[in-house]
Amino acid sequence: MDEKLQALLTDIRRQLHATPTLPYDTSTESKKADGLIKLETQSYNYHLQLQDLYRALPTHFIEFNGVGNKEIVAFPTNQQDYLWKILAFSSPSSPYLDSDLLISRCVNVQKTRNIYNFNDYATKEIWQSQHLQSWARAEHPSLIVIQGNSQSIRRLEQFSLEITTQLRERYPTIFVLSEPTSRDYFLNQGELEVLRQLAIQALRLVSTPIPAGFLVDMFVRFQEASTSRDWFDILERIFQFTPSLFLVVDFSAMDSRINRATAWPFDFEQLITRLNSNASTRLWVMLLLSSHRISLWNLDAPVINKKLPIASWKTLGRSGQEDSHTALSSEAPSPPDNDLIMGTSEGEQSNQRREASPVRLVARSHVDNAERGADPMDISGVARSCSYLNTTTAESSSHAAPCSPSHRRDFAIAIFCALTLESDAVEPLFDQYWDMHAYGKSEGDMNTYSVGMVGRHNVVLVHMPGMGKGNAATAAANCRASFPGIRLALVVGICGGVPFMNNLTEIILGDVVISDGLVHYDFGRQFPDGFRRKETMLDNARKQPEEVRSFLSKLKGRRSRRILSERSNLHLNTLHQELGDCAAYPGTPQDRLFEPTYRHRHQLASMCADCQASDGGMGLACDTARALTCEDLGCDLGRLVPRQRHHQITSSIASYHPIIHFGTFASGDKVMKSGEHRDQIARQEDIIAFEMEGAGIWEIFPCVIIKGVCDYADSHKNKKWQDFAAATAAACMKAFLEDWALRARQ
Repeated sequence: MDEKLQALLTDIRRQLHATPTLPYDTSTESKKADGLIKLETQSYNYHLQLQDLYRALPTHFIEFNGVGNKEIVAFPTNQQDYLWKILAFSSPSSPYLDSDLLISRCVNVQKTRNIYNFNDYATKEIWQSQHLQSWARAEHPSLIVIQGNSQSIRRLEQFSLEITTQLRERYPTIFVLSEPTSRDYFLNQGELEVLRQLAIQALRLVSTPIPAGFLVDMFVRFQEASTSRDWFDILERIFQFTPSLFLVVDFSAMDSRINRATAWPFDFEQLITRLNSNASTRLWVMLLLSSHRISLWNLDAPVINKKLPIASWKTLGRSGQEDSHTALSSEAPSPPDNDLIMGTSEGEQSNQRREASPVRLVARSHVDNAERGADPMDISGVARSCSYLNTTTAESSSHAAPCSPSHRRDFAIAIFCALTLESDAVEPLFDQYWDMHAYGKSEGDMNTYSVGMVGRHNVVLVHMPGMGKGNAATAAANCRASFPGIRLALVVGICGGVPFMNNLTEIILGDVVISDGLVHYDFGRQFPDGFRRKETMLDNARKQPEEVRSFLSKLKGRRSRRILSERSNLHLNTLHQELGDCAAYPGTPQDRLFEPTYRHRHQLASMCADCQASDGGMGLACDTARALTCEDLGCDLGRLVPRQRHHQITSSIASYHPIIHFGTFASGDKVMKSGEHRDQIARQEDIIAFEMEGAGIWEIFPCVIIKGVCDYADSHKNKKWQDFAAATAAACMKAFLEDWALRARQ
């Protein structure tokens, strides 16, 4: 017996053992809540189908050597509808992503954004693009690439759902879309899983009889595929059984794995060319590249670079026949031809201070010597029938771009960041960027600013020269002089958290703390027997203004807190796509809370004479030990404090997501690195976090501190969580501002 056939029969036996052997469930395949179709969830009917196939396969098998081979014996019609499962389940560890549920989840994401007014990004300009219409109406197969950047992620996710939904209603379509579940799945499985999922979807759409030899050959290829080249070969063979097909891939579904797929646009273009030359399949491919971290490729088509120039014209690339060996430049492209400029007059261009539209399209039509004689596919009806997945009409969704402020006094929100990693997390969440040079600053102001829009608010981001309340106070005073219209200051960044609040609520790394009070914990008198904080009315931080306190009271409510959390999670996903691993969750094993009295020091006296080991871990610590990690020092993991939330995450009882807490900050110039002093101050002052800038800004502006917990303010603190904590704080900041009332300037 042929070795390939024997291998397939062996795997069918494995699948038989893994499927139900009793008819207790004759319904269609069951699906897990995670949207993964797995072998063990198949019904008894599939078990019976496997038995029939196992008996029939040897008699149908003839070595596969091409579609045109007249000797090939096809499977009976009643066996066609489940053959794709044989290949989908050929790898025990790789399930099939339910495409229908993926669409449903994407719809739910868009509905959520609509409810929370997230759909400010219209897709009408993409639908109206001449390139899109030409791609859809092309008689010959073609590739279209929609290139965006970090500011267009939501817009492209919305458009990819719209185009996929409409195409599926009319034509055979395979797709991979981006939403939280699919991003997590492909991040764990790898970028090649995207191609495997496309291959399985294509198999499900095959309507012509499948030869037995083809199934055997595909099984071996599925087993042996280890590179993208292998999977493109598999796709090419499957596509030969589909006369026409649309393919849509949103690259952001691969999350940080996207950098390993930089050659795919070129591979898809070559695939279209080969299929076209064989006159076997008409394949239309759409690739959506919604992150500027993607490299450029040597496509046989004009490609708009990822770096967008400061300009007022919008989209949309240039089409045309160019030399197939034209090298791509990494410089910013020239403005497009006049007939491609959309919706901006020359007068308007001179008044706008904003970046070019972050969405660009490039198209390539492959015209070969094969004459089709078939009617071209036309999605003009698709473009007309698809409004938007929110309740807004196309006209209202495609509102004009917001105008930049005319004067510095028109900025109402100031955001203060002491560290570069904090501002790096805030800036990608700007919805518009204004030119700071157009506004200037007051004489003597030494601050450096970035200006733009977050939600409906014009904001100024203050890049502080360093940490501490002194730097913060100076920066705030200068900011008030240059931007007299500021009515709310947000201090955004990282902080040390108190692991257990007075009500025993747990705070873990990555959580966010929003201030409803502030204590100058290091302002007082040092006596021989200890430190005494000054607690007179004049020495305490003032109450937050009534407007701030009433808004925080609303946010603490159950419904508003839920909305704030959901919005924050959406913005955190955006940052993850933009910043990659810098905004990735480090993992529960990296979140370590030691007993307050267990100090970070050399644990053996023989390792360091200065670190005393005779007192159960409560001795002195040398400077060398303070600079080393817990792994270097061999800190005893048996002294870790267990937390219920960690147990729920590791036991899969609950998934990780940052929780937003409201409470009092302790602010001062000291870096808290003592678990004992942390808990002592927390009990005395009822504080839940430590930070160093809020006290300098609190008395100058109405102020709210929004910071992510990056450590537990003990001697074991390190910098592993700083990037992620800054990202969670920035995401919460944007969610906060999206609900903060816009007040007209008097």
